[in-house]
Amino acid sequence: MAADVADREHETGVFRLADGARRALAHERAGRYREAWRHWERLRGEDAERADWNAPLAASYLRYALAWTADGGEGSLAEAEAALVRGMSILTIDLTGSVDDVTRLMMIARACEQRCILRAFGESWTAAARDALEAGEAGEVVGDRRQVAAAGAAATAALDLVALSAPSLATLAAELAQSCLRLSATLQAAGDEDAALGLEMRAEAVLRGSGATPTESARPTLVAIDGGAEAGEKTPPRRPQLRVVTTPKG
Repeated sequence: MAADVADREHETGVFRLADGARRALAHERAGRYREAWRHWERLRGEDAERADWNAPLAASYLRYALAWTADGGEGSLAEAEAALVRGMSILTIDLTGSVDDVTRLMMIARACEQRCILRAFGESWTAAARDALEAGEAGEVVGDRRQVAAAGAAATAALDLVALSAPSLATLAAELAQSCLRLSATLQAAGDEDAALGLEMRAEAVLRGSGATPTESARPTLVAIDGGAEAGEKTPPRRPQLRVVTTPKG
């Protein structure tokens, strides 16, 4: 009897947690982020020893902040920045046991990038401004340029950490490079030319290091032998040379 009661209580608890997660996701998909956060926070707070809900809660905060524009509906600029800080703080705590978690590091880097963008453009960060920045055209910077520069430095360091921690850049190259280019355009608009140039160089290095471009994968070729094209010049094969190096007996 006691075992049956325990099993039923366990099943009830699992069902309640699953139902809470479904409700949170449903609210988020409908754009009701505050309701989603309330459900995630409740799930996270019911069992403080479990970290299961840290990642979805932090991701929810960051999705809201990354999607926020002044003409996009729910929330203010201050709420978007607060969501960035909240999401980053949860992820940073969650990373203490697994500092090599590249997915979470990338989320933190994107959050730092977005904070720099929001500091730069403020209430002028609209859907049109976001589309223009994706194309490499930044609008007028309305924020404090020192704060923009500081946020840009933090974002650059976070992106560097992702690149250093990732076992392979093949799957992250395009996203990393795009983040670097958005950040570069933002800092250039804020007058920080050196930082902008450094980020452009990082984007190029990431793409070269991954062996891919944003549009196509690079096919490995033996250029020294094939010349890279049928009609091109071919490098003649070289005869191997053998040299014997000896040391005099002392």
